[in-house]
Amino acid sequence: MFGYFHLIDASPDAEPDNITFSVEEVAVLAARMQKTLSRPPSPDEVTQYLDQLVTEEALVREALALGMDQGDGVIRQRLAQKMRFLVDGAAQAAVPDPDVLRAYFDENQRRYATAQTYTFTQVFFGNLENPDELTTALEALNAGADPATVGERTGLPSTLTEASARQVEGVFGRGFVPVLDPLTLNVWSGPVTSAFGVHAVKVTSVAPEVVPAFEEVQAAVLTDWRDAQAAILQQDMLVELVAQYEVTLPEPAEIAAVLAQ
Repeated sequence: MFGYFHLIDASPDAEPDNITFSVEEVAVLAARMQKTLSRPPSPDEVTQYLDQLVTEEALVREALALGMDQGDGVIRQRLAQKMRFLVDGAAQAAVPDPDVLRAYFDENQRRYATAQTYTFTQVFFGNLENPDELTTALEALNAGADPATVGERTGLPSTLTEASARQVEGVFGRGFVPVLDPLTLNVWSGPVTSAFGVHAVKVTSVAPEVVPAFEEVQAAVLTDWRDAQAAILQQDMLVELVAQYEVTLPEPAEIAAVLAQ
């Protein structure tokens, strides 16, 4: 991307009426074309692409000369985006000291932890107009009754195995997991209410979240550290850039008056 910007952006030292591509720039262009085409480009293909770039450069210069960039939100956003890309590129190329990367991991361990999971079986009772029905069912289930012979038939899964909180609530609706947490393991309990109705539930295992060893997630930690550095660098750059200008803005009362009109 930056190689392309280098090719199409006029050099600060270039004469304003000249559009020039050096042999070195053509070599960079040909190398990038080869990656795109998965083969070396032909001289004609390189020439045709250069012709396109020359035409584009001429159009851009004329548009700038006519002030077409002024007041154009899309162009302004694109220019700002290019500046952010420059900062982000520098951050993505950074190679942190191993101790710095490990410290970042230590500070953000929860980000890399495997989620707590639940394994449970449920029997559905719908709206359960008669509470005694559930009481009788729980006694039978805890005495060894087959869950398939109790409750109502439903399309909900009777058992979830090692499902995360997100997966559980994706099936039974928001708020179902907090009701599971206090239940006694390996005992049929209820009523447990979901988005669909009332259930009897037997939780057989709850596996807590596990933080992996640093070495297992080092690549992901490096990516996250670079993203964090890019955000810091961008913020520092913006503060430094804005500090170069004398900024004058309306007073809060003036803004309020405008909005009240």
